[in-house]
Amino acid sequence: MGTTKSKQAKKGKKKAKKREISCDCARPKSTVRLATCLKKLKHRQHLRLLAESWELMTDAISVADPETGKLLYVNGAWLRLYGYSSGMALGSAVESLVNPKGLSAHLRTKIWKRSLCGHWCGRLLNRDAKGRVFLVDLSTGLVNTADGELIGLLGVCTPLRGSAVTDEKINRLVMHHQETLSRELQILLESALLKDEPNGRASSV
Repeated sequence: MGTTKSKQAKKGKKKAKKREISCDCARPKSTVRLATCLKKLKHRQHLRLLAESWELMTDAISVADPETGKLLYVNGAWLRLYGYSSGMALGSAVESLVNPKGLSAHLRTKIWKRSLCGHWCGRLLNRDAKGRVFLVDLSTGLVNTADGELIGLLGVCTPLRGSAVTDEKINRLVMHHQETLSRELQILLESALLKDEPNGRASSV
């Protein structure tokens, strides 16, 4: 009887240990969220592993589908910068969320093609969920599996401090450009008229 009781006690301890190991406290759940359109299990596992470290970074990081441009992953810094929830961002086309209307299709295509070739780096305008436009430094790259299979396009975005572009600033720039252009045109016209006049003076109209 004593041996059977001791065996049962040992079995009970083993079961308790197994429950402790498998509980949520022993292995915390990942906070990384991925888009449901990323179907391949191998891709999801690899991207989730990479994203665990990206969640701690202050730069806004995103991964987009190389064919559709839909966001597969964004980190917390990206959500804070652009003001979207993960539910709104994941599965949406990155262009429709962050690119201002003035960004030319030529530039978007250039960035996309360079990124697919391996890398693009530059400064451009972005906008957030409230429509505010600001300057960012953007670097892109490829996210591949260990086998070299392409998962998505990586974007690392750093906003420039105090770079908010308001309507007032845009209007001032436009007015300055128009004034400069008007002065240059006036000088060109005057010089052309002076060349036409035999005595070197512009004729009065």
